[in-house]
Amino acid sequence: MDTPSLLSTELGDDAVDAKVPLGGDDLLVVTPARTLVYRSEGLLRDETVETVTHDVDRVEVTEGRRKTTIATTAMAGDQEFTVPTKRLDDVLTPFLSGVLRTTGETSDEEAVLAVYRFSELTLVVTEGRVVKHVGTALWDTDAESFPFEAVTDFSVEEGSVATQLVLTVDGRPQRIKAPSERAGAVRQTLQRALFDYHGVDSLVALRTKTTADDEEADGDTGGTDDTDDTAATDEEEAPTRTVEPLLGDVTDGGASEERTEHAAANGTTTTIDERTATIHSDEVLDRLDALEATVDHQTDLIERQQETIETLIEELRQGR
Repeated sequence: MDTPSLLSTELGDDAVDAKVPLGGDDLLVVTPARTLVYRSEGLLRDETVETVTHDVDRVEVTEGRRKTTIATTAMAGDQEFTVPTKRLDDVLTPFLSGVLRTTGETSDEEAVLAVYRFSELTLVVTEGRVVKHVGTALWDTDAESFPFEAVTDFSVEEGSVATQLVLTVDGRPQRIKAPSERAGAVRQTLQRALFDYHGVDSLVALRTKTTADDEEADGDTGGTDDTDDTAATDEEEAPTRTVEPLLGDVTDGGASEERTEHAAANGTTTTIDERTATIHSDEVLDRLDALEATVDHQTDLIERQQETIETLIEELRQGR
């Protein structure tokens, strides 16, 4: 499709990342920094070009039967443009790609592979990460980003209503809930992108590679140089002295001093209080994981109950 002269003038020397036909001679063009919407001349309108910047804080979509409005919010002001609803999916991928690059969410060479919208959940799968946004907006600066570099495992927890895609990121599970009827497509896209990033072809290979990478990283940081050895020797030769908190001196009496002397005699300055704090921290993390699983289970139950209630209401309306 030829570029109209008015649109060419507005583009100038900007590189064109994508062109999306909107019907007739109307055309949407995405550049690295902005999106231009060309409206051809008609019986009741003149030829125009709308320009929308990608440097925004929020993107919202209001979908209608025939037309859909895409609105942006930024410090410089709010903007919006409309596209045919049947072209929305074709528009969102290049448009969000430009927004994510401009706002620094993704790199300049990182392509957006797919955009999935589920009620108040948006997932953007790129070549290097998955971006997750929960809320009425399509995307805003509060969105979570999970770089594939930090992903070491991927699993699926299937349910009758919703399916959870679980990414292990920096050793912590990150759950993405998608409707079961569409979870398969999301899983395939996400898994393929993850495999391509790590250069593997199976989950087993992914786990093996990430485990080997972690062990190699641990090995690289395990060695010490002469300076560290000298410092360690100096610390061993210097007298060890641990100062307990004043509150501990008041409440424990001589107990704190005894614990400190015992630790020094065994070649360590780690106190019982510090070890107790570590244990408590682990317990808190375990409880948080259990609580998260319980909440997810309760959410599934509520969704099933809601479906049952809606079915009963429909049957009552039909006089069954």
